[in-house]
Amino acid sequence: MFGKKKLWFLVSLLGITLLNSCSTGEFNFDKMAGPVNWKPAFYLPLAHGTYTVQDFVNKINDPDSLLQSDSNNLMHIIYTEDSIYQFDAASMVNFPSNQNINSETVTVSSVQLADASFTSAVTLDALTLIVPSLAPLRTYDGQSAQFPSASTTNGGSYYVSGLTSFQQVTFQNGTLSLTMVNNYPVEVSATFNLVDLNNPGTTLQFVFSNVPSGGQSTQSVSLANVSMSDNIRIDLSSFSTPGSSTAVPIRLADALTLKFQITNATISQGSLMVPDQDISSASGEYAFNINGLNNQPVKVFNTEVKSGVLAVTVNSTIAASGRVRIELPTATKGGQPAVFDILTNGTQTTYYQEFDLTGYTIDLTQGTAQAYNVLPYTSSVHLYQSTGYVTVNSTDQVSFSADMNNVQVGYIEGDLGQESVTIDPGSFKFNIGGLSQLNGDIQLPNPVLSLKVTSSVGVPATLNANFKGYNTDGQTADLNPSAMDVPYPTSRAEGTITGTVTYDKTNSDIVNFIALPPDDKIEYSGSVMFNPNGVVDPATPNFITDQSKLIIGLMADLPLEIQSQGFEVNDTLDLNLDKVDQLDSVTLVKNITNGIPLDFQFELAFIDTLTGTEYGNPISSETIAAAQTDDQGNYQGPTTTQTEIELAPEQIDDLNQSNGIALKVHLASPNQGLTPARIYSDSEFRVSLGVKVRTNMNK
Repeated sequence: MFGKKKLWFLVSLLGITLLNSCSTGEFNFDKMAGPVNWKPAFYLPLAHGTYTVQDFVNKINDPDSLLQSDSNNLMHIIYTEDSIYQFDAASMVNFPSNQNINSETVTVSSVQLADASFTSAVTLDALTLIVPSLAPLRTYDGQSAQFPSASTTNGGSYYVSGLTSFQQVTFQNGTLSLTMVNNYPVEVSATFNLVDLNNPGTTLQFVFSNVPSGGQSTQSVSLANVSMSDNIRIDLSSFSTPGSSTAVPIRLADALTLKFQITNATISQGSLMVPDQDISSASGEYAFNINGLNNQPVKVFNTEVKSGVLAVTVNSTIAASGRVRIELPTATKGGQPAVFDILTNGTQTTYYQEFDLTGYTIDLTQGTAQAYNVLPYTSSVHLYQSTGYVTVNSTDQVSFSADMNNVQVGYIEGDLGQESVTIDPGSFKFNIGGLSQLNGDIQLPNPVLSLKVTSSVGVPATLNANFKGYNTDGQTADLNPSAMDVPYPTSRAEGTITGTVTYDKTNSDIVNFIALPPDDKIEYSGSVMFNPNGVVDPATPNFITDQSKLIIGLMADLPLEIQSQGFEVNDTLDLNLDKVDQLDSVTLVKNITNGIPLDFQFELAFIDTLTGTEYGNPISSETIAAAQTDDQGNYQGPTTTQTEIELAPEQIDDLNQSNGIALKVHLASPNQGLTPARIYSDSEFRVSLGVKVRTNMNK
């Protein structure tokens, strides 16, 4: 009688037929039509069932399984490496972190003097006391009388009022004007000398001729190189009048009114009230020396400052309060240009201040000689209006320097140059599961190796990659891929993009590469060429941020379209059976409907797994025909094959001596390997199983 272990052996034969990972322990009885009923008869129907490729995949129950099916149910082996290369693009531009952009010394050889005025007057009352011929007029004050003619070379001295804009100065230039208004009732000629009592060598003369009654005249002198104090006297060095032929009104209060006006004056030294004024203004350009990879120069059009300061140092010997201003007209924040003011109080000689540059966008294209790497600037020195007298000197100086310190940029646009970056050699284990354990000439006609590109580097690039595969026997194969363009964002708004670089049989030797197979390891190396076409159009500049990266991962997609004239799977099955000594022979009868486009043939031998001894000759099955396909390998329909495996008495003896089965499964794709066998997840494999036995009840 058949015991449970005898039944297990028959199930093992069925497991061989189902190719279920070459392991009898994984046969699924739940998918059988019903229970096995043993009866003493010559033919016993055992079981039947329908299986799909997906059933076998599900029974693997491996969360790391590489097997997947696509939308058409074609099975694929999918292998991924998240990252085999990473490039930080911030290294493409070495923007100077510390740079002096402007140093200047301004000698304040002169300061402006605000237009100033002061007055004096020669009354008729005073003049009648000095000029004897005019003395009789004193008796006619308020009356009319004939005005006598008169002439004198000493008309007296007079003082001024209203002169408060300086105490003592030396003029670099300027003009002093005197307007004489004749309020006398007769025509007058007069000469006035301005005498500086503190500077005996300073005398300025003003000559007026024939100024009519009620009229006025203005005379001007240059103040260039004139030293003058506020202690001034006006001498009337000559006076004459033809008098009148008739009576005219006589008023002793009438006067020759003197109005002095200082205009367009600059002071080289002295003590003065300083008015609000610009001392100097200059403009210039600073050209940055910006290098990139391999210390090659790059052209930056625009940049955004992530952090950093503009440090300004001012040294001033001017005793007046003022301001040093640094303007960067092409550096803007919130739409406003950068303006940095350092205030001086006139009491210190050194001033230092740092200005935050964070958040400024800088346009470096406005240079006069080049449209890149240029920062225009203007600088000016300004004095504020003083509240008291300030002493100035022609040797006074204001010097200042402006330094960009600790600058980190967060964004750069420009022409970053044609640069090649080496991909450091590396390797990874290409573990593609059971495919590497198949023996024979196998090709997958449509494998694809995709490089998964994640990039926020806005620079065109070409990838020249090298891949060399090694199998466990030490044999090698090269992928020999073509140079490929790397996906990249074309605008800042795109941010980080993802894309693929695909190697297939049209641009590489991937078919032979996978056929090796490279189940030991894959080595990789290569280079990335940025801006492979050379000069960059400023209308479509390169751009990077300080966080820009190029990350390359890998995915191998191996569609299970097997093309082979023959390959095999080898395995060893353990057996633990009671003596099968009641049987003369056992014949396993299989009726198989094959929806998988592979020819199957089985060969088994009984062995001792400890010594390797093989008992008897191997037992071979008939070929199970592949599913029907067209010339392109497209599924047309299943095939049905009936086959028997008979164990003769001597083979039963061999079985009794063994503790294992050495199994070989021979497979081939249709049309002698010329047509690919496409393995679909829903391909069916239907089995009907029975057994024919002859017993010897006397044993």
